[in-house]
Amino acid sequence: HLRPSPASAMAAASSMPVPCNLPRVDARELSWATFTAGGWRGSVGVVLTGLFDHKSLARWQVEPVLRRHGNETFNADNTRGSYSFPRLADYVSQQRPDRAIFVSDSLLGAFGSAWRFATKAPRRKLLRDFAERPIFSVGVEGSSVPRHGAHPETWHALLSGVKVWFLGKAAASPDFQGWDDPCGTLSQMMGTPGQLLPDDVHVCTQQAGEVLYFGEGVEHATCSVADFTLAVGAQGHTEAWPDLLRAANR
Repeated sequence: HLRPSPASAMAAASSMPVPCNLPRVDARELSWATFTAGGWRGSVGVVLTGLFDHKSLARWQVEPVLRRHGNETFNADNTRGSYSFPRLADYVSQQRPDRAIFVSDSLLGAFGSAWRFATKAPRRKLLRDFAERPIFSVGVEGSSVPRHGAHPETWHALLSGVKVWFLGKAAASPDFQGWDDPCGTLSQMMGTPGQLLPDDVHVCTQQAGEVLYFGEGVEHATCSVADFTLAVGAQGHTEAWPDLLRAANR
């Protein structure tokens, strides 16, 4: 059988997502307390739905984002120590899958706007104090982030595009090629569904408007399967912070 090209595999994954074997939870009424009481905290992954409506997400499509933020400069990293600092408009137009934008040191510009949008009501009661290290990412079709897991529990709200995730507990199937080459592995999976995924590795397609949560130390790798993806989230909860510091952080 012919194996699909990476580009055709990305398109197929975007239009006909690979199955998601993580639980899905309607989060419209969830607070952080009820999320924790539900037993999802610390899990290998759960998809939270119902937190965004399509009308509000329209502002995060590529055209309106570039109108507002296209001249902003971001760090584009290949996750292996090679960096560039393109304007957002140039990064999107060049469509270089060897680069992904990741920011965690500033809440200015697009990052700050996305953060305020994602954490306002009705999501505030769930996410307000889940804010130790805010993060922001932008990708293009075929851009990927290989395996890593050395950070606290995380929420990741996808505001535009489609991403595929591989997740597993620490040391899960260390030889699984999707950890180091998630987009290449996804391409192979589209040609031979279900034949490449180890039992202890989870796969999930995340659509715009969904929030992915996973616990501390969970190994994960991602592949963007749309020509523009934009996400915001955070690593680490502030519940152990002093009350005054947590209030100031809000």
